[in-house]
Amino acid sequence: MAETNQFLYLHYLPNFQVLFCSADKCQYCLVPGASLQRHLVREHDIKGKLKKELMAWVETLDLIEPIKLLVPPHGSCPVPQLPIRAGFGCTISGYESCSILTSNQKTIERHLNHIHGWARKHGTIPWRRLQMQHFFHQYSPIGCKYFEVKDASSGDLD
Repeated sequence: MAETNQFLYLHYLPNFQVLFCSADKCQYCLVPGASLQRHLVREHDIKGKLKKELMAWVETLDLIEPIKLLVPPHGSCPVPQLPIRAGFGCTISGYESCSILTSNQKTIERHLNHIHGWARKHGTIPWRRLQMQHFFHQYSPIGCKYFEVKDASSGDLD
């Protein structure tokens, strides 16, 4: 199976069986099928012969169904190709029972309020800041698939 292509932004990540678009405006994995084809046309204006060649290359890849993708365990080393993002994680009930991760403080506060009955007036901060990565675009049908990674700035990546 070929892992390289002539379109510099598309990278097959065989450990996860996903296709990553590294263009500055993208930085996420592509969902196989019609969505991938739309991405090539809408985001990169790839049409005609080049699109056919790219799709032929994609057909040689062993791509996983996004819903079946197993994300790395909580606290793993970062996946080198994926961008690292700052985020927030719920700390109520421990990670095992509430594993929500989000890039937005208002979203974590909304989660805490609706799911755990927390309110600002309690004077507590039941979330923590963390480093995370994701595979897919936030608006993909299966969501981002955020996962927490070790903090790259701490130097503790071994």
